[in-house]
Amino acid sequence: MLIAGLLVSNLLMRCTDMFRSDIVPPVVFIINPKDTSQDLSGVVPVQTKAYDSSSITYLDFFIDGVQVARVTKKPYTYYWNTNFWSQSVAHQIYVKAADEYGNIATSDPIVVNLNPDHLSGPQPVYPEPYALLSSENLTLLWKSQQGATAYRLEFSLDPGMSNIVSGYTLQDTALALTLDRNRYFWRVRAELTARQNSICFSTAYSPVQCFFTGERIFVLQSGGAGDEYGEELVELPDSSYRIIGTKLMNVKDRIRSRLLVIDVDLLGRQKAIYEMPYFQKSYASVQNNMNTIIAGLDISEQAIWIALDTAGIVQWKTIIGGKSVAKTLLRGSSGRLYSVIERHYSADSVYVDWVRLSDVGLIEFQRTLFKHHSNSGIRWSSLQSGFTGSYWLLGDSNGELILYLIDESVQIQLTRTFSGERYLTAVAILESGTGGICIFANAGVGDACDGMVIWVDNDGNELRRWLFGDIGADRIQSVKKTNEGAYILTGSTKSGSYGISDIWIVKLNADGTELWSRNYGKTMTNSGAAVIQTFDGGYAVAGTLDRYTGRINKDVIIIKTDRDGQTVRNWFHE
Repeated sequence: MLIAGLLVSNLLMRCTDMFRSDIVPPVVFIINPKDTSQDLSGVVPVQTKAYDSSSITYLDFFIDGVQVARVTKKPYTYYWNTNFWSQSVAHQIYVKAADEYGNIATSDPIVVNLNPDHLSGPQPVYPEPYALLSSENLTLLWKSQQGATAYRLEFSLDPGMSNIVSGYTLQDTALALTLDRNRYFWRVRAELTARQNSICFSTAYSPVQCFFTGERIFVLQSGGAGDEYGEELVELPDSSYRIIGTKLMNVKDRIRSRLLVIDVDLLGRQKAIYEMPYFQKSYASVQNNMNTIIAGLDISEQAIWIALDTAGIVQWKTIIGGKSVAKTLLRGSSGRLYSVIERHYSADSVYVDWVRLSDVGLIEFQRTLFKHHSNSGIRWSSLQSGFTGSYWLLGDSNGELILYLIDESVQIQLTRTFSGERYLTAVAILESGTGGICIFANAGVGDACDGMVIWVDNDGNELRRWLFGDIGADRIQSVKKTNEGAYILTGSTKSGSYGISDIWIVKLNADGTELWSRNYGKTMTNSGAAVIQTFDGGYAVAGTLDRYTGRINKDVIIIKTDRDGQTVRNWFHE
């Protein structure tokens, strides 16, 4: 009877299973990553949820229509190594689920994008990023990629690699070629062997890198009708140069001034010139991401700020009414802009205002710091970030330097004056590599002038001062801190000059000791007005050159030097 009972029970279970046969497909969907996710990088878990009235047998994962994995156990997660997938296209992911009765369901697809900065495909070895190379006999090197059957080098003039101008497919990990002089973005794409039943991929990309081909140093003289002065210099995002200056024109027997902007490419070739008649004079400029911000005076004698993009198009313009002028400009870490303006309130009163602008030119804050008599001769020259949100403001008046410390609530915390046996005029204030700040000034007038550095602690107390220069008149106009913590300066010199005066470039160590001094010139009067350190460790100087063509005519000049201040030739003998 026991055996008979077991047989009957087994028969009943089989009959029940027959009537339970599942014809309803599972339900499956992707819970991570989210649809339209951006900048995915590294190993990304593709997590799912699957439901069925019976049991789930497996889940197949598909990326761009290719099955990359089959998972048979909970939690039904596939770990996607994004390092081996293209970063230039969007990727579609979907999952198929099967139950024990063979019913199959497909999830809704999701589309995601990868972060190209986190790919770990073939690694470039040479050249280093942003290197400037000879245009001939160039050899590119990269590390081999495991599983690669071939490599393809891709070149573009666009950092997004949206337009591939040329490509090379080869088996080796080196390529020798000759390229025209230009700025190139390049990457290596490894063609990989697909692995069955685990992870399927076809390509692995290297990070996109940039290099330049062409000459490293140059001298460019840019002339035109009227007198043209080079006064400021910035380096654009593509490592080309933008000179900001003033053009003087004789209009109806009156001398009119207008803003002049000259763009020069990496090889010293003039790209474009922009003239802005409504902008009289620039006093300060900074590069803020893709925009060049210029502060100064407009044609109606009002304080003005404009933002020019890399194509020279005005992105925004801000003006403060009344008789005023923007004298300084500082870019904060948040992208905000800080400026000090002078407002001529009456015939004998000048108000000095602190102004904060957003990165799109909106005036967020304006407050009067102090006022002084219009005949006081105060001239504001430099604004520099201090410690814990404070700011240093430097100026001069009647041969004395004036230093203010302004706290983050825009209150004056201290005032210091510096004087001496010589007449002092302020140039710049920068952080000191040895603590505190360094004030750069000119000491003396006429032919008895030298550069001066005053080292000041964080409380504005003078620690030390020293002169630098030679036997002639040496005057600095611009100072920048270098990447290694030294200082690079430019101005004019009559010490051993080739003309009446020469462009002067000096490099000082972090402690203020002179490392080298160079002068450049032809005949007449030449002067440097702005200096920057360039991408290759060299320097670029913008200034003004006088030339004789039947009359005196001033032209803009830019000099690109190597790390030691040397040019490609002794251009002053030409």
